[in-house]
Amino acid sequence: AGMRKCLHNLYDHKKLMLERIQYLEAKGYLSSGKDTYGSYPDIVNKAVLATNLYIKYGLTGKETLLPKIAGILSEIKEKETEIFMQLLIDLK
Repeated sequence: AGMRKCLHNLYDHKKLMLERIQYLEAKGYLSSGKDTYGSYPDIVNKAVLATNLYIKYGLTGKETLLPKIAGILSEIKEKETEIFMQLLIDLK
């Protein structure tokens, strides 16, 4: 249950960060707009996928799911790093 909670917290965090980016865009604090940040919902979806795969792992015990989860977490890290580097540049 501990890992599932961690993954769910990751999802909650990504969802909150998406809302923060949308707020910054709405208030005009970001200069480049949705072209840069439009892929952030994909990060939220990947976090949900990682959580769901872990639940599936818990039910089935299929260890082949664990590398998939690790790969998703790596993708999230890379994409979010890219987005936030651009966000720091774009803040007005």
